[in-house]
Amino acid sequence: MNYQSTRNAALTASSAEAILNGLAPDGGLYAMPALSGLDFDWKRCLTLSTQGMATEILCALLPDFTHAEMEQLVHAAYTGKFETEDLTPTVPVGEDTVLELFRGPTSAFKDVALSMLPHLMTAAKKKCGVDDEILILTATSGDTGKAAMEGFCDVVGTKIIVFYPDGGVSAVQKAQMVTQGGDNTCVAAVRGNFDDAQTAVKQVFAKVGGENLLAGKGVRLSSANSINIGRLAPQVVYYFRAYADLVRRGTVAVGERVDYVVPTGNFGDILAGYFARELGLPVGTLVCASNANNVLTDFIRTGRYDKKRPFYLTSSPSMDILVSSNLERLLFLLSGDEQLVAKLMRQLTEDGAYEVPEELKEKIQSLFWAGCCGDDETKRTIGRVWQEHHYLCDTHTAVAWNVAQQYKAANPAHAPVVVLSTASPYKFPAAVLEGLGEQLLAGAGLAVTLCTALEIYGGWRLSLFSFLGAFAAVMLVSFGSRHWGASRGTVILIGVAMNSLLGAISDTITTLIPEVGVMSNDFKIGEFTAITYPKLIPAMVIVLFVIIVLRTLHNELDVLTLGEEHAQGLGLNISAMRTLFLLFAALLSGCAVSLAGLLSFVGLLVPHAIRRFAGSKSSNLIGLCAIYGGGFVCLCDTLARTLFAPYEIPVGIIMAYLGAPFFVFILVKGKGGHGHD
Repeated sequence: MNYQSTRNAALTASSAEAILNGLAPDGGLYAMPALSGLDFDWKRCLTLSTQGMATEILCALLPDFTHAEMEQLVHAAYTGKFETEDLTPTVPVGEDTVLELFRGPTSAFKDVALSMLPHLMTAAKKKCGVDDEILILTATSGDTGKAAMEGFCDVVGTKIIVFYPDGGVSAVQKAQMVTQGGDNTCVAAVRGNFDDAQTAVKQVFAKVGGENLLAGKGVRLSSANSINIGRLAPQVVYYFRAYADLVRRGTVAVGERVDYVVPTGNFGDILAGYFARELGLPVGTLVCASNANNVLTDFIRTGRYDKKRPFYLTSSPSMDILVSSNLERLLFLLSGDEQLVAKLMRQLTEDGAYEVPEELKEKIQSLFWAGCCGDDETKRTIGRVWQEHHYLCDTHTAVAWNVAQQYKAANPAHAPVVVLSTASPYKFPAAVLEGLGEQLLAGAGLAVTLCTALEIYGGWRLSLFSFLGAFAAVMLVSFGSRHWGASRGTVILIGVAMNSLLGAISDTITTLIPEVGVMSNDFKIGEFTAITYPKLIPAMVIVLFVIIVLRTLHNELDVLTLGEEHAQGLGLNISAMRTLFLLFAALLSGCAVSLAGLLSFVGLLVPHAIRRFAGSKSSNLIGLCAIYGGGFVCLCDTLARTLFAPYEIPVGIIMAYLGAPFFVFILVKGKGGHGHD
């Protein structure tokens, strides 16, 4: 059975030709009109291994390849490249099931398809008698780029160029792409968003195809995006894999429906679920989960597709898309009217919007449900899933989980739910950690960096390691001051040196493991934007407790200021009290910095200033330092918000500008021997 363009029934191609071409000459996508008419034994498929499933499914969808050929291609694509032979394992989480699609070489769901596509493409070249070099042009919103380059790396007869939106992918995703090896891979940043990159790639295909620009030059264009049927078809497999797992666990009986919740921006991953349904798999409702760029949610609910809306850069960048290319395939398959599809696509290009006929809208709504989840709620969902189920998910999965709960609340009679998890949480560490309610400490930054590098997650563990890191730093400074002298200047210099050393160790780790470093940037200079009441209240309790204890021990503090000889003569246990006060100092510092990051000079500037008018008596200083320290922070925060309005700069920068001169003043004054602090 031939494929045809979604915009022109006369433009047909075999499955091998469709793989090589990527896009149809008229800019349409290749689709199989009578997908549901295929003779496919889906029940037998459930009894096979994952590679066996893939062989059967791909033979049905790509009929140019014999069973023996496809079996060899599947074996070459998947053997030894994934963490498990199942490729995409399922994990029960609460009353639902999470389908983990990130167990491949690049930790993204794209690995399932893009491990297979290079083998399909090279086999298609032989089958079609094509000697030309294949030049792959691909736009990516994050994960496709690395997965495609990894799949095509050093594949003979191919080259690949990946375009990604500058500033529109995570730091880990960018690092993965720009560090990709291979003599045939290339990556380029594009000014704009993913839609700009994808539209430009489509325009290149249309221009080259329409004017036959590569004729006789030994090169032909193709794509690794899901607009290529060779990329989309392998994604059908994991829907069968998940269903087979549910049958094996007794969650469903063979023939009972299962609902799938899919985080998607380009509509490819969820369309694969529709393909699985057409092959006979008992797929119930396909739930489309969108982030703040909720164009698909609005379309499924209203039948109107409108890309003329604000574009948001979110913590789930692979879904930051306003032009969902694969939706075109669905419109064609449900309507069977290529002329209607061509008309709608022209309207989208010219007017930025279209509206489907009522009958088509009803068909879509009978198969699909849609919901969306903003960035703040996404991060809160990460925390809730961890707290309630001890399961760590990335931002895209969190969007899907949140929408799954919306769907179940709106549809009490829902079938068992499978949530597709499309990426590893370790690809988005900053957002995940924020969702867990944790932030980096300056003094404890090394400890948290090590935790991240070792993949040690969980609220209490991060808090413990952060405190231990802070306390260790304080104790090292204390040891150094005892060994080399306890003068004010010595302690300051030891503290500066220790900070530099720990920072250097942390930076070394983040250099060797780039994805770890993306978490630390916000907190190196300090900021208040991520502080919430759930984070603030525990810290306030700890701070109040410490202040009360210190207020009770103010006499002991005063005695310590007299010097060790006088204090010992008065019967004070110097070692015990010094350790206790250092412990409290680390605890207070850890609480403050864990909320707001590194806010320099507060503890240096405020106490010294207060001593000028309040004296050195601890009973006075403890309360006054808390009050005036808070006031100083509020002043700096106000300046940060107003000096360059409407822009807001991190408050830590303002504190550095104010505190650094005072730091120099103390050092100079101390060198001159004036005064006593």
